[in-house]
Amino acid sequence: MEQPPPEQRPSPPDPYGLGPTSAGISAHLAGALCYAPFLGWLISLLFLVMEKNRFVKFHALQALALAIVLYVFSLFCFWFLWIMWPLMWLISFAIFVALIYLMVQAYNGKWFRIPVIGDFVAKQMGL
Repeated sequence: MEQPPPEQRPSPPDPYGLGPTSAGISAHLAGALCYAPFLGWLISLLFLVMEKNRFVKFHALQALALAIVLYVFSLFCFWFLWIMWPLMWLISFAIFVALIYLMVQAYNGKWFRIPVIGDFVAKQMGL
């Protein structure tokens, strides 16, 4: 069976009214992918460069800023708290749970702001 040309194909569902994306996936899914626990920083960087949708760009920039803050924090923990490795495991688990929460918020189409980082990102984007 032949597929219709791209201009006749149905667009992905947009239940939250977030608008189209240039990636060809729904905006809420693209926003959620930015917070993926292991490669989220890379996905965020790609969406930040390629995407025109403001919702996706907001979550990509927020996720990238969070990744930078967490990287600096992890370096601090590694150098100064290496004796307290059980605390580091607890912090890592808390970060993982927070990333899953952020993924769910973005997937539900919410412009959820992380307290300090989200305000900074919103100011940079003019929101």
